[in-house]
Amino acid sequence: MLAAVSLIGGCGYMQLVGEQFKESVGSIDLQSPLTVSKPEATIDGVLAGSVRGAVPENSPIAVVAFATSYSAEENRRSDHLSTYILLPQPGPYALFVPAGQYKILAFVDTNRNFVLEPDEFAGRLEQPGATAIQANQIVANLDIELKQPGIQRFDFPVSLENLPLQQVPKYVLEYGGTIVLDNDIFRRKYASMGLWQPEDFVEKIGVYLYALEPVDPARIPVLFVHGINGTPLDWKYLARGLDSNRFQPWFYYYPSGLRLNLVSGLLHQKIQAIEQRYGFEKLVVVAHSMGGLVSRDFINRRAGLAGDGCLYKFVSISTPWGGDKSARVGLSSSPVSVPSWEDVAEGSLFIEELYQKALPASLEFYLFFSYGGNRRFHWDANDGTVTLQSQLDPRAKKKARLVEGFHEDHITVLASSDVEQKLNELLAVGYPPPLPSAVRAPPARQAPAAGEGDNGTSAVSAKMDYGPLPNEVKRYVAMLESVESDNQIEAARRIYRKRLKHPAIFDTAARQLREGYRVNLVDSAHIDAMAWMCNLLGMSGEASYRSLLDKVVRETPNRKIRNYASKSMRRLNR
Repeated sequence: MLAAVSLIGGCGYMQLVGEQFKESVGSIDLQSPLTVSKPEATIDGVLAGSVRGAVPENSPIAVVAFATSYSAEENRRSDHLSTYILLPQPGPYALFVPAGQYKILAFVDTNRNFVLEPDEFAGRLEQPGATAIQANQIVANLDIELKQPGIQRFDFPVSLENLPLQQVPKYVLEYGGTIVLDNDIFRRKYASMGLWQPEDFVEKIGVYLYALEPVDPARIPVLFVHGINGTPLDWKYLARGLDSNRFQPWFYYYPSGLRLNLVSGLLHQKIQAIEQRYGFEKLVVVAHSMGGLVSRDFINRRAGLAGDGCLYKFVSISTPWGGDKSARVGLSSSPVSVPSWEDVAEGSLFIEELYQKALPASLEFYLFFSYGGNRRFHWDANDGTVTLQSQLDPRAKKKARLVEGFHEDHITVLASSDVEQKLNELLAVGYPPPLPSAVRAPPARQAPAAGEGDNGTSAVSAKMDYGPLPNEVKRYVAMLESVESDNQIEAARRIYRKRLKHPAIFDTAARQLREGYRVNLVDSAHIDAMAWMCNLLGMSGEASYRSLLDKVVRETPNRKIRNYASKSMRRLNR
């Protein structure tokens, strides 16, 4: 059995809506499918369940939803294919649909021609009539049993030939896959897509759980989930700080523009599926920003169900427990109306209903708040994004065993050494001691000498113990670790201009260079970022980076990166 830890996070808020919208427009090619425009209401709800049965291996399984409509004049029904998803094997599925009535079926596409053939396994939802779904609703437990060819018959042809491919990636956690945090799907442009165009995000990325390593029964999963306009990469600092003997990071990635009821409901369905596959003894939820609201609703869904005793600890970080006053303004005045703002708004039905159900008696709740922001958008004290009044809403505060503040803003709180230390203290309390040395998992990898001993293939690099970092250094390290090349370049320019020297900065630059000098070389911004990483290492004066720069000179196929690496190596040789 496994225990699990869930961390849910986010960034940016309604008071930043104007800037976020401008940034999204500025970062998206207006000639591409990512063009920011008023989203159409094509997703109202979710049909969720599992496909079961012994079927041929290595054959995709298509789960198909047909919208059912009736002609009043002729009193006849017609079925129209609405959406589908290809699964790599029997397991959980989710179909995002408009409100309506649906019939659901599944078949094993053995010959991969996207057409149901008579000799292929197939099954349908065994319930009378169509499944009705309303706006902002998840209809779950829609399980389908696949049957031998010829047993299940349909009175209409099933063909997906002319539809765009919708496929569950093999690297998602639900199907035992792994991923690295630097995967392109975690780039900020997709986070923006998830906020402004959630339907496009669902089509291109999907909504899934992710793991960096195969599931290890000896270690506790830590599930990080972002909030509004977020991505799993936001958790890179805290993920790297976990005790790797006890914990392994997981991530929940979803379009933050969706209604929060759908987001939390999907998380509930996915955790149930993972629980059935691997098992849980404990589940700890740690949430940042809007993720706290999602998490509380997720906890409410599990409370009272069989197995809710695994809900062990809940830590919220900078969560707007009282909602956001400007969200309602954003709904009426923003050029793009984002559905999730309806739920984040102060006084929303979603927030009011969060407190109508008590937290499970077995759950320990800890409330972290941040107060290092400014008054740019609020006269009230705030962290630069969320007011202290909202973070410390009495309805949430009175249920907390601990209320603790951190002098950080809404973003840097995720890169705070104080938050990391306190979080790890809470995670360690009550857990079994480390395994005996004879059976203990391999120890955490020690940080190599700067620039040496790391081939860049690990999902989360080892973390050096630098002691408490100055706030300026923390900001620049967070920018250098960003998945966005423009952020990396801007940080490197400022560091170079100030001649700011700190081992955390240089080690971060070295790590980024190791991971990036041979990949994504069609992206000019990425190439520029790698050149700047070389510049920083040359400025460091540390001879230990020579071997890395020499490796880059010898192996990178890009001339610009090679030239800057060569120049920086010469500087270190002086």
